[in-house]
Amino acid sequence: MRFCLFLLSHIHWLITGVAVIGIFFLTQEKYANWTRDTFQSNQKKIYSYAEMQIPNSTEKITVYKVLSEGSLVLEALFEDEGRITDRRRLVLPQSQNAFMNFKGQYTDLVLSDFDNDGTLELVAPAFDNELIPRINIFRLDPENHGFTKLGPGSTTFF
Repeated sequence: MRFCLFLLSHIHWLITGVAVIGIFFLTQEKYANWTRDTFQSNQKKIYSYAEMQIPNSTEKITVYKVLSEGSLVLEALFEDEGRITDRRRLVLPQSQNAFMNFKGQYTDLVLSDFDNDGTLELVAPAFDNELIPRINIFRLDPENHGFTKLGPGSTTFF
């Protein structure tokens, strides 16, 4: 009984101590990473998907925007007559999902032929770690199921 009364009379010190320890863990990078990894789920979270028939082909492509182990990932499935023929995966350099306005609709993934050249483009907006918005644009190569990043430093991905 006395111990309970002691705790109740000194509860503010206990709460202050727990808060100080919590702030220390969250401000120190190695402890913050440990805390996040300990309490965060490692399951995939699907933010959105887009699917479309590949122009001049019998194949269909479905692209998923996924949060996987703290990374923002694009996963592409290629199907022909109902069976999966290829899978591709790309980890985006940004880690936080973002939205954009496309033809009056808010979306976080767009698969379309923007420039009407018969080739699909993929647009995936995201935020970097400083919450600066980035727009990732890729052009589909239907022959090898790859995507080429458009813009400065263009390279072929997945």
